[in-house]
Amino acid sequence: MAAESVQPSASSAAASDTTAAHHSFTSSQQDLRVGRDNITQISYAASGSGSNSGRVRAVTASAEKVPVGKRLWTVTVHNGTRGPITHLVVDVYVVDELGNRSAFTCEPAKGRLPLAEIFREVLPATLEGTLGSVTQHAQSMPGMVGAIPPGGLSPYAGVMTNYIVASPQFSALNAQVQAALPDSFPKVLTAEQQAAVVYLFEGEGDVQVDISFDDEDGNQWVRVFGQPPHRAE
Repeated sequence: MAAESVQPSASSAAASDTTAAHHSFTSSQQDLRVGRDNITQISYAASGSGSNSGRVRAVTASAEKVPVGKRLWTVTVHNGTRGPITHLVVDVYVVDELGNRSAFTCEPAKGRLPLAEIFREVLPATLEGTLGSVTQHAQSMPGMVGAIPPGGLSPYAGVMTNYIVASPQFSALNAQVQAALPDSFPKVLTAEQQAAVVYLFEGEGDVQVDISFDDEDGNQWVRVFGQPPHRAE
């Protein structure tokens, strides 16, 4: 029996055309807004040398203010691609309310992290709640009412904070934290890898970050804060 020929349906042909059109685009951009940054995919046709079509996928940089410390920012570079990026250069700077570069400098916090300042900012409120709970439980115990000072134990939160910050144990903790902080970004990020550095700056303004890097094909790209990447000139 002769084999019957199978003709593709109209719907299958349309789907095939749509898929082919989707995969054949060149020099196009697909932007996705993520927070204050863009994730941009750019593809370009293969060169005459036969190399594959290099692609800049989701390589992003962000600067986020640390909720404690007031002067601290975390700068993160994320390589969301399926290949490595190399020769990474990160430029961190301060801008004023108009978005112009400020005269204020922004430096890695390694060796200068104000850990004692952070403890004094965070600990008192935490200790006040804890000491308030201790006061309530103690007052419910027979014979303890007269032993609790007027106002309870919560007012001692500041005294306890100062004691903790002045202790040798805190000094050792501070040294360990300062030593563990990175002060620069690696030159290479593998697939789906990210790196972060904490920065410290004095003054007013916001922190922004620009990056440049090479993709897996050796093409150099530049990404200015809040903009899609473009080929380096």
